[in-house]
Amino acid sequence: MKVSTSRELVSSLGDDLPVTILFDYQPYEKPTLEYPGYHESVVVEAVMINEVDVIELLSRCAVKGLEEKCLTSIHEEGP
Repeated sequence: MKVSTSRELVSSLGDDLPVTILFDYQPYEKPTLEYPGYHESVVVEAVMINEVDVIELLSRCAVKGLEEKCLTSIHEEGP
């Protein structure tokens, strides 16, 4: 059963510009004969600077980097 959760991470972008990352996290789910399972994933939904969403201004590479920060944060803190 695919179950993702919405989460928030306070981080920095570029030269220490503080941002709040709003993202969905899908934990790994083992496949079975009747269920395909899911790979662990993060989808960044918004990148907030002072309550303004700037995700549309970021490159795909920058968003991928933020997704990696989110996964690292989850692995360090636990699900």
